[in-house]
Amino acid sequence: MLDNTIIRPMGAFERAVYWHNKNNPAHFVLVAEVNEDIDVEVLRGALAATQARHPLLSAAVEVRSGLGPVFVRPEKVGEIPLRVVEDGRTWAELADSELVERVETTSAPQARAALLRSTGTAPAAILLTFDHAIADGRSAVVIMRDLFAALNGARLPLLPVPESLETRLAGRGLVASEIPAALDPADDRMFVSAKKDPFGSAPYEITSLTLDADLTGKLVARARAEETTVHAALLSAMSTVLWRSGNFPFPRVYYPIDVRDQLGADTDSGLYLIGARTAFGEDQVGDLWQMARHVTPAIRRARSSGNLAATSAMIQQVVGVDFDAAMADAVLSGPSGFEATCSNLGTVDLAVSDTAAVRPTAVFGPVMGSEAGSALNLSVATFQGRMRLVNVTSRPIAGYLTSIRDVLAAAT
Repeated sequence: MLDNTIIRPMGAFERAVYWHNKNNPAHFVLVAEVNEDIDVEVLRGALAATQARHPLLSAAVEVRSGLGPVFVRPEKVGEIPLRVVEDGRTWAELADSELVERVETTSAPQARAALLRSTGTAPAAILLTFDHAIADGRSAVVIMRDLFAALNGARLPLLPVPESLETRLAGRGLVASEIPAALDPADDRMFVSAKKDPFGSAPYEITSLTLDADLTGKLVARARAEETTVHAALLSAMSTVLWRSGNFPFPRVYYPIDVRDQLGADTDSGLYLIGARTAFGEDQVGDLWQMARHVTPAIRRARSSGNLAATSAMIQQVVGVDFDAAMADAVLSGPSGFEATCSNLGTVDLAVSDTAAVRPTAVFGPVMGSEAGSALNLSVATFQGRMRLVNVTSRPIAGYLTSIRDVLAAAT
């Protein structure tokens, strides 16, 4: 095994995610519905071209003495496995089966694909599943975009090995602020551990809801007029619904923040995000836009170059090459509890023309669960002017997505 070629060592943040996933699998699925059925062999060829373009799609992980986990290229790299499903299942049912099956990291690739054949009531769909150490949600969009380009006959130039977040930061000369910005509300309740269920111990329920173009457009326009963001409005709407349910007196919501624009990582697949949490107590739940404006400064601070560099420096101090799964549980799970998550891809552009033979008609994701057994995991993607919400949880709240939509609609 040690004859495998090292592609590069993991960065500190990648190491943290890799070890955390050992006990808390966090692989995820991106779904694209398609205008027509796809020939299986054509799809296999497009997957092969996409895999060849992105080096980490041919990477496995090994733990090396003195280096910790490293990405390696095995002597034998497998194709991205493709499952063809023709039994009438929905994409949500298929995504559920993907989430309960771990992604193997000791062999390449650390990704899977599935083709859902169209039925009389549902369109065909492509599902891509990734281990989180090689891709985040925006990376999955990049890979899906390349896959559609290949499906429509484009040649995909090969990319160099993507640099880690830390290497990109160093290369761009970003200067760290003295300490990372305080991204979590200053409240002792933020540090209460969340209940955790063993992986696979309870079945997931996956639900989805699509906002019409009119509501989506009004929401975007109103957020701009209120000098805040759609993402802040989503966090506020989620918190409102959770608090109104009576089950969460202080709902904490974790949300990843995409930083690839600051890093110049437009075409790469990698892990280019940082995380933050927000929470609203009883006395803070009220006007949606006031809540959103309360959250917005924390999001802006998180995205600042100084905070990004400071946060990275702190992670590098904590997550050394001797970091392991037990340390990851202690550092990442214990003091960082949450009741819900919100992964918002924003506006998704797969760069497919209206005249292309193979076209996406809807995008959902990143669909993922979490180690917090009661967490409600919301993913949001806006495609062709319509926002699509997906929730994954093992403890559903009746009408959760429709309630979020209603809160947003009432505020626009």
